[in-house]
Amino acid sequence: MQLKIDILDIDYKVLENFVPDPSAWAKEKLQADINSFANKIINQTQAAALADPKIDSIPADRDKLLEMAFSAKGYISAVDRAASEKKLAAEEANKQAKIAADDAKEKTKAAKVAKEIADNTADGVKNLDKSEKS
Repeated sequence: MQLKIDILDIDYKVLENFVPDPSAWAKEKLQADINSFANKIINQTQAAALADPKIDSIPADRDKLLEMAFSAKGYISAVDRAASEKKLAAEEANKQAKIAADDAKEKTKAAKVAKEIADNTADGVKNLDKSEKS
């Protein structure tokens, strides 16, 4: 897999000021983070496997341990978690928007009813005034 990043020219010049090969430096930094993340996953996977009486063997190979983690029941990547959270947030926003729209409709209905009552009351007062004058 290939990753491509875009940075500003000025930022590249900043890197060139400190490192002789910015592309190699970026690759090394990324690989160091990947190794750190992989070690965390491996440690968690080994601990979970040791605690699970259903598992009778644990791979000694790094990639196999990682595959074991990624194929574990309930595994969700950060990408999937973020997408799920974004979907839930959108659903909640839609729900709140519907509630607000429904509330606005109810307030409009209430205002119409109040106006109708006021109009009817005013008409009643006029009629009462007319009948009192007669």
